[in-house]
Amino acid sequence: MKTIVIMAAFGIFGMLISPLGAEPTAFEAMSALKKQRGARIGTKVVHVIGVGGIDQPPVWRFIARDPKQRGVLRDFAVQGGKVVGDQYVPPAYHSQVPNYVVPLSQLKIDSGGAFIIADKLANDSGTGFDSIDYEIRGGDPASGAIWILRLRDKKGDQVGEVLIRASDGRVLRQKWGRKSAVSEVVSSSIKRAKTSVSTGATAIAGSAVKTGGAVKGFFKDVFQKEPSGVPAARRYDGSY
Repeated sequence: MKTIVIMAAFGIFGMLISPLGAEPTAFEAMSALKKQRGARIGTKVVHVIGVGGIDQPPVWRFIARDPKQRGVLRDFAVQGGKVVGDQYVPPAYHSQVPNYVVPLSQLKIDSGGAFIIADKLANDSGTGFDSIDYEIRGGDPASGAIWILRLRDKKGDQVGEVLIRASDGRVLRQKWGRKSAVSEVVSSSIKRAKTSVSTGATAIAGSAVKTGGAVKGFFKDVFQKEPSGVPAARRYDGSY
């Protein structure tokens, strides 16, 4: 897909307009998560991931601290405005999860606005792309939450990367042609998430989330009540 030139991409209204595709934005998916899992979860998110966006990804992943259990992390998958996955992150993976909470209620740049910015920058650089992998993580008070967008070609190879401050849309960094240093830091986790989604499923309790449309079947184990304490690692699909 060739990049799309959008006028006034850096105006405040450009940041808040709806995305070009039909898939929910990150904020819309977060709103659905709060409605279905309680408003408190919105204050506990530490990492947001969405891969294979054209322009928005089919599935958003929210890693959040469990509001009711100290030291416990949960991994929620949201597709089409519905929570389709809910699993514990085993302690062995906790060191890979960012420490800072993403202040979602304070952010002004949704994934739709982030796409517009990245698309404009790609066009200016003469770079074409076919999909985008999204990531947002909290930062220290000085940097705030940051969008990391990785632009990919038809083969899935990365052709660009853009870092955007989520509070005001300021472009912190852009890199075209090859992976930047920040990619190397988180590439292993994103690669596993991308593999999970690109193969047609986010594997949860033996079922799958189809990336191209509605969820097939009913996840019997996903929504059942979990036992007290942190469950065994087998409950987690390891795609983080």
